[in-house]
Amino acid sequence: MHKTSAVVALILVALAGTAHAQDVTQPAARSARLEVSLSLLPMGLGTYTSQPGGRIATADAAFNYGLGLYVGYAVLPGLTVGFAPQVCFNVKPKVQGGNGGQEIDLMARAAYTRQIVESIALFAEVLPGYSLIRPSPGDTSTGLVLALGAGTRMALSERAFATFGLGYQVGFQNLPARDGSGEARARYVRVAIGVGTRF
Repeated sequence: MHKTSAVVALILVALAGTAHAQDVTQPAARSARLEVSLSLLPMGLGTYTSQPGGRIATADAAFNYGLGLYVGYAVLPGLTVGFAPQVCFNVKPKVQGGNGGQEIDLMARAAYTRQIVESIALFAEVLPGYSLIRPSPGDTSTGLVLALGAGTRMALSERAFATFGLGYQVGFQNLPARDGSGEARARYVRVAIGVGTRF
């Protein structure tokens, strides 16, 4: 009888310990739905299209570099949505001398991530948004922008991670009406190398 009571007591203690562990770990897992990351954006392959004098001219784009910020929230397992503004510098045709312009992209981001091993995941992303190209000199060109990409995410710790993404970004920017609504837009192979954390 005493042995049976002791076994029952041990089972109850074990169950209580398991339940307590779940209570401790589940809120932590639920709280890690917000993620923030910062990315370096080197873009070495692309084209720059302009319309000087009413004639459309497309040339290879100069190498440009930028920074991107991403703040996202996991709405479903594997699916995150959020905001991903970015700024790029030296935006100009390769043959153009002098300083390049700036491109400011106010983008949203939706990404689906699939875990392949414990510390490595693959993701696909779509980033629609609104863009401004501020050439040097010249009027600001504005319009829609769209980027598609895919990449990998590697865990650095329980919360921190690193990302590497590759994709293509297309701009649909136009100059103001006083310039004849001409084009001044850029397209790039998009590279994003970043680090981030989950909360």
